[in-house]
Amino acid sequence: VALILLALAGCQPAPQAPPQYMVTAVNVSPLNSPATGTLRGLYAVTDSIVWASGQGGTVLRTTNAGQSWQTVSVPGADTLDFRDIHAFGTDTAFVLAAGQPAVMYRTSNGGQSWQQVYYNPNAKAFFDGLDFWTPQLGIAMSDPLDSTLLLIQTADGGLTWQQTPASALPPTMLTEGGYAASGTNLCTLPGGHVYIATGGQVGPDSTLATRVYYSADYGQSYQMVTLTAMDDTPPYFGIYSIDMQDTLRGVAVGGSFGKPSYNTLCAWYTTTGPTGWQPARVPTGGYRSCVQFLPFTQACYLAVGRGGGNLSITGGRTWQALSNFPRNYTSFAIAPGSQVGYVSGTKGQIGRVNFTLKQIEPAASAASL
Repeated sequence: VALILLALAGCQPAPQAPPQYMVTAVNVSPLNSPATGTLRGLYAVTDSIVWASGQGGTVLRTTNAGQSWQTVSVPGADTLDFRDIHAFGTDTAFVLAAGQPAVMYRTSNGGQSWQQVYYNPNAKAFFDGLDFWTPQLGIAMSDPLDSTLLLIQTADGGLTWQQTPASALPPTMLTEGGYAASGTNLCTLPGGHVYIATGGQVGPDSTLATRVYYSADYGQSYQMVTLTAMDDTPPYFGIYSIDMQDTLRGVAVGGSFGKPSYNTLCAWYTTTGPTGWQPARVPTGGYRSCVQFLPFTQACYLAVGRGGGNLSITGGRTWQALSNFPRNYTSFAIAPGSQVGYVSGTKGQIGRVNFTLKQIEPAASAASL
């Protein structure tokens, strides 16, 4: 009997790989939003559950794919700008304020009430984004204090946060810092990997460096890679957003908020991890504030910004402009395993992003790179 069972087991077909798609078109459908200020924080838990945050202490939540939005803002936070939000389901979420005061709030009941879980009185603290490895383990990033980035981490589900020792971090340059444009200038990956991107404003006594910091041990130690060092770039230049589809392959976008049309260096990609970053062969065409990998593909990314949207089907090597993509969206989010995304931006705008897809064979997708 055992031999028969073994023989039958050997005849079982191999597990089928999930279907792969190529994006052939992108369409944005506006959604009704109760917000009026810019919404830079955006997080999609599933196709239907999405959270957004922004100016005036605004926090929004939908559980029906954007058909309606609940305003679940933090009481008394009208002067804060929540540039990033991270959520776990319909109930638990975190919002992170950029600027002063440097504060983070947590809800466990869908925004009915909020608890302050972090506060930093230092006037130099300016948080740019947060992310989580697991529901228990998370990290948030601020512009430098003194000569290193300010990083904080949690190991108890965000109830308490501890500062990473400066000894674990490489020193920063004089004008170096992050950009709180969409809360996506850092990206965590399973197993303790995290990528953090920076830039800065050219100053009279410094040379601008665009950098990527990388840790493979849950932020206990970091290595730093300089992507470019220049002294003739426009103001507010650097990486604004970074996303990795795995520990080796990823894309970073940015440019200059001060000169959005500057396109000499505004997109980078890597296929070999933290030391393999290269400028895109065909860039995005100007400043972009958010980029995300499309999880139903092998090599497609969508980048958005106030100049419009761009699609890469080549892992970030080349980008094509989306002529019909609305301007003034600052953030894009898509849930793992989803084929539907969301965008948010100025004047409380929120949209649903639908993709026209063509199913392809895995071998054909790999050959296209």
